[in-house]
Amino acid sequence: MEKWDVYDASGMPTGRTKTRNDVFENGEYFLGVTAFIVNTNGELLIQKRAANKRIRPNIWGNTGGSVVAGETSVNGCIREIKEELGIDVNERELIFLRRTFHGNQIFDDYIVVKDISINEIVSQPEEVSEVRWAAADEIKKLWTAGLFMLNDIDDMKPVFDYIRLHIRV
Repeated sequence: MEKWDVYDASGMPTGRTKTRNDVFENGEYFLGVTAFIVNTNGELLIQKRAANKRIRPNIWGNTGGSVVAGETSVNGCIREIKEELGIDVNERELIFLRRTFHGNQIFDDYIVVKDISINEIVSQPEEVSEVRWAAADEIKKLWTAGLFMLNDIDDMKPVFDYIRLHIRV
């Protein structure tokens, strides 16, 4: 069973761990990561969740997942990218974007600027059924149709701003 470190409301580890099936009380958090992989055309690499996923099957989203006990968010992000897409990235390629809290989860979001051919991707079939590059307007349309995994499209604003300011498309 996968173990997660327990964090407090300030985002600091408490020294305790829990499993995925354990209840997280108020003031207890676990750490997750999101990787926004962007190419030099300003498109995001998005992935469709596998049909057998318990949460939001067949919905498009970004790469990410939970950080396991003893891992940093950087290491967790690198691992999730490799596990889900078969893509190797290193710490120098991760650009920290922000930390947010949602329910009992802390998310550390990273941007990776990397040109990758779709043909090079080896997705994990239990996690990912399809991948593609998508521009901001395509992601907004998917979200409006209920086909993109986001609470609010405004959650993507810092990513779209980064693309606009740093990729210069």
